[in-house]
Amino acid sequence: MGIRKHLALCAAIVEWDKVHDQNDELSSYALNQLAQNLENLIYRDLNETSYFICHDDEKPYIYDAPTEEDLGKVAADWQFVDGYLKQQHNQLEETLTRFETQLIRYERKERVNPVQPYYQFLRNFSDNAQKLLVCAQVVAQLDRSPLQQFCMRFLTLWLRVAPCKTSRMLAYFFSDPKENKTLASANFVKQLHGLTPLTALAYQIEAILDDIGWDDDEAELLAPFFKQWIVEQDSDNDQQSIQAALQYILPRREQQFYIALRKAHPDLTISYFDETVHYLMMAKVRRQIYSNHTSPQAMENNEAQALQQFSEILLSTTPLTVGQVDTILTLCDQYRVRDFDTLYGMAELETLYYLASPHRQDTIMRIFAARPHLGLDLLYNENVITLPVFCQKVQDSGANIDELLSYSLDRGWEESYPWFANKPDINHYIAKLQVEELLSLFKALARHPEFQPLIDSYASHSSRHVRDLVADIQAGKYHKADISKVEVVHYGIFVEGATEEELEEIKQEQEESDCHLFYKLEHRKETLLIENELGRSFGLQLGYFPDDEDEEELAQELELTIKLHHPYMHSEDGYLSEWTTSISLGHRTYVGWTMSHRTLNICGIYRFEIHDPSGLLVADKTFHVMDNKRSHISELTHLLEDETLDVAHLGSLNITSGELDLVQHNQSTNGLLLGNKLLTPVTQVYSHLRQGALEMVDIRLNQTQPDSWYPAANQVFPYLESRIKSKILLLGEPNTIDAVQRDAKSWRKKVTKKEAVHLIQPNENNASNVLALYLARKGMRVYFGYSTTGELCRIAIVNIKFGLLRRLFIRVMNRISKKVIQDVGIYQPL
Repeated sequence: MGIRKHLALCAAIVEWDKVHDQNDELSSYALNQLAQNLENLIYRDLNETSYFICHDDEKPYIYDAPTEEDLGKVAADWQFVDGYLKQQHNQLEETLTRFETQLIRYERKERVNPVQPYYQFLRNFSDNAQKLLVCAQVVAQLDRSPLQQFCMRFLTLWLRVAPCKTSRMLAYFFSDPKENKTLASANFVKQLHGLTPLTALAYQIEAILDDIGWDDDEAELLAPFFKQWIVEQDSDNDQQSIQAALQYILPRREQQFYIALRKAHPDLTISYFDETVHYLMMAKVRRQIYSNHTSPQAMENNEAQALQQFSEILLSTTPLTVGQVDTILTLCDQYRVRDFDTLYGMAELETLYYLASPHRQDTIMRIFAARPHLGLDLLYNENVITLPVFCQKVQDSGANIDELLSYSLDRGWEESYPWFANKPDINHYIAKLQVEELLSLFKALARHPEFQPLIDSYASHSSRHVRDLVADIQAGKYHKADISKVEVVHYGIFVEGATEEELEEIKQEQEESDCHLFYKLEHRKETLLIENELGRSFGLQLGYFPDDEDEEELAQELELTIKLHHPYMHSEDGYLSEWTTSISLGHRTYVGWTMSHRTLNICGIYRFEIHDPSGLLVADKTFHVMDNKRSHISELTHLLEDETLDVAHLGSLNITSGELDLVQHNQSTNGLLLGNKLLTPVTQVYSHLRQGALEMVDIRLNQTQPDSWYPAANQVFPYLESRIKSKILLLGEPNTIDAVQRDAKSWRKKVTKKEAVHLIQPNENNASNVLALYLARKGMRVYFGYSTTGELCRIAIVNIKFGLLRRLFIRVMNRISKKVIQDVGIYQPL
């Protein structure tokens, strides 16, 4: 065990004994170890991570040897800092200046927060500093320790130099995770005497933002800070403590704060979005200029003027002229600005763009339209705008169609290709494409019969590859209706069909292999509904059969690419598994999934997509893998059998895109999006009431009666259930829910306990609507009902009051799903 880990363990013992008022031989040993070693270790780490010479250890290698003058200043600064630590004087501010100046920074690592450098002592991928800081905090609270004042002053220095990061490191040890977030952060900062009121406020805000879960009411948790921010807007700048505190936290968290503030108070005028968009673009140019200098002070006058000119054009409130756009592009070329991507941890241009003012959006759009590779894809948000409309907007902002077409092909924006193909002078733009780009364009357009004449016109193209592709398209190779001789023979559940001798052979081979082996398989049941069971296999049996007239023209063996979209699996690094298999002409092959291990035994939606060598989809099937433990549907069964409930038809819920999301009315999406698309755009809604109070809602996809019910699952949640603290749940398409949330004033007070179910249509010109439910018990669980053929026909949402253990389970699952979505992104419904 390393000495730092040993001391951290001693600190934990001392803290435990202090909390529980114990004092024994182990306590004395731990205190003695801290007293003997802590000061020496602190000096050793400072010697390694600063320019101070404060320990006998040899200094790490540095590129530039210090001069005698440098060494003299370092020695003088250390003497002053050491004097403060040893209580020889109390000049804190002067000590801070000398201390911070001599700390080694990661100069090559770009800081995401302009007021917070990367100090090597607090490096991200080492816990040495955290151990020492925890030890110092424990000793600083012990009146009987000779190192109390030394540790208290050491902590004060770091809490003033890097307040939020130091506090986060300490909070992992001292803050109680079971305590209310707001109270926990407020109580913890009281223990940190080195924090100023402003930095204490900054840490409280960041701690709450960092720990907000899917089931938390973001607006409620941040309400006190929102209220204070609004009050401070009418005060002098010197008294705007919330705004000043936000400068200390991670920029991504500051962005989260302001987005939540705007959502909670949409009528507020918030300058943050425009200012931050301006800052992010300026920061990129500034970094490129600084990369040529040893320090920002070395920047030449013409470079400072270029920065000023760039800033003034970005701040323009009128549409940019062609000359202004050319000036921006010239500066980008001069200082080698290739794109405007932001660093991890910084605010995101792609998030803030649609929240900025219209004139700021127009300015950025005109710059990126003139040169798409600067980051035009940052401005496209599929939840806000479609690709054809986006491309039209880019063209209206001055884009060259040929450059835009080339950029779209590079980004794979296939939905935009028909928009380009409908341009009257499309042939002029096609003539400027590279051969590879032209091939990609034609392969995509081949799926649209209306563009066949355009493709035919290139049958005599100078490139043989283009001519061959046109001939293949004309032969129907890339048209989905005529493509392949691969067909689905059987689908559903498969079982091993081996004899006892063959099974024994499999068993012996299994012991030598990590894979689940089959000797042969037999089709047992044709169904799309699969009950979760360890060892169960499901999938498709494919056949590759020729017609009499084309047998000689077909390949004797076909290589197929199998893409399986499935629930998130850590072992598979996400939502998708991909492999290849081959099938011989006139034969069959099995493509499937076996839940051979608990890490592969996960409820949710599984979709097989089989692609031929050209990449075209030739077959697909979507399976629902559901939990077969009947104990989980007892509350639903009780309600379905209760004849005292009042059942009423409310109307239809229209879901044109097939995507059904479940969102608390005052929150953004929380990961409860159904993993499968609904095939029925119009569903019928029935309420089940007991004495006027909502018990459950039954969404009927068709008139088929369900043969079996299961707890619903999606790609990240094994059970679609959640605590609804606001008591109001919204169901509908994500975009329609967003529209309803933006106009909450028009319907919010209508959804009450007495009128618990409402259908809300935000746009009278669009049939899509949203179902709003008042859940008095603050809990809901979703169930799927399936017909005898395994077809999904019902969705039930039950109003439930969760017990403490279930609430803990839900909370844990929310944290896990949040981490999954942050790491690999949200899944797409299948």
